[in-house]
Amino acid sequence: MRAVKLLVGAVALALASGCAEPHDPLDDSVVEPAGRDEEQDRNSIDNAVISSVNTRNFARLNEMMAHYRAVQARTRSGLWKSGIVHGTLEWMLFRDMDFASHCVSRDEAFVRDWLAFSPDEPTALIVQARMLSDRAWCLRGGRFAGNTAAHRLELFREHLLIALEALDDAQDRASVDPEYYALRATVYLGLNAEQGLMVALFDEAAAREPYYLGTYFNGAIRYLPKWGGNAAMTEAFARYAVTKTEVSDGAGFYYRIHWFLSDCDCGADLSRWDRELLKQAMRDVYARYPDPFNARRIMDDNCRMGDIDEAKTYMKALAPPGSGDTALTAMIDTCRMLGTDRSS
Repeated sequence: MRAVKLLVGAVALALASGCAEPHDPLDDSVVEPAGRDEEQDRNSIDNAVISSVNTRNFARLNEMMAHYRAVQARTRSGLWKSGIVHGTLEWMLFRDMDFASHCVSRDEAFVRDWLAFSPDEPTALIVQARMLSDRAWCLRGGRFAGNTAAHRLELFREHLLIALEALDDAQDRASVDPEYYALRATVYLGLNAEQGLMVALFDEAAAREPYYLGTYFNGAIRYLPKWGGNAAMTEAFARYAVTKTEVSDGAGFYYRIHWFLSDCDCGADLSRWDRELLKQAMRDVYARYPDPFNARRIMDDNCRMGDIDEAKTYMKALAPPGSGDTALTAMIDTCRMLGTDRSS
């Protein structure tokens, strides 16, 4: 137990050493609605990427990402549009990798042709490194290290080092896209990079773009039990993220990371996170991005935590205009089914 406490303290100290300066830049990203709601916004991006991949429209992908980077485009809920593009590209190009077929991408030619079309395009360079990284994770398999064959672990490390080399070679051109650091965090995770190297990466990423969600989401994985961490270490990382982003987002990133870990099916223990800080973080997220998508999720999370009083704020935001107390009563009944009311 003492060893665990010492480790948690070391993590907190290392992260604290990278705290934000008092004059961190404001987040000047732009919300760009593309449809009637958040789901339609995301679908419009997905469809544009899928169409561009299927038609080999490299110019369209380049133009889309150049614009998203220039204005730091967000959806209504606050997601980075460039991050959605990267996620859709990964799904399109690398979703069929399996060990039986040597973990080869379903469309390596697409990546090669894209780089031939625009050798310095940041997105293409990151996608190339992601292809190498995803291949490494595919070769490893999903079991714990102790249950993974030695030759798989060796292949895993060899291919991660190749991915890291690709990231190093492309850094000057690709790091203008904050996804570069998010991917590098995943590669460092697989290589079991030492704590100091991880924190240096997060500090550098935050210096370039402190508000990019993907960097913190991938970083939080490093402190989960599966990777030698624990609940206290993960929570300490969420507090670290707040120090990098509080100028514009208050405590919002504390909840953003909680939300991500709740959904990732990665063994996160969130039961001991600071409830009062979490409530404030939820309020800060909604104050910045007052979208029904966020209100619905925050309401449900408060219900699951048994806090109907806090959930009511978001119920009122979601209730149809002029619906009166009847609609709210129905929402409260649904809320009770999600958790035990601890507000009394």
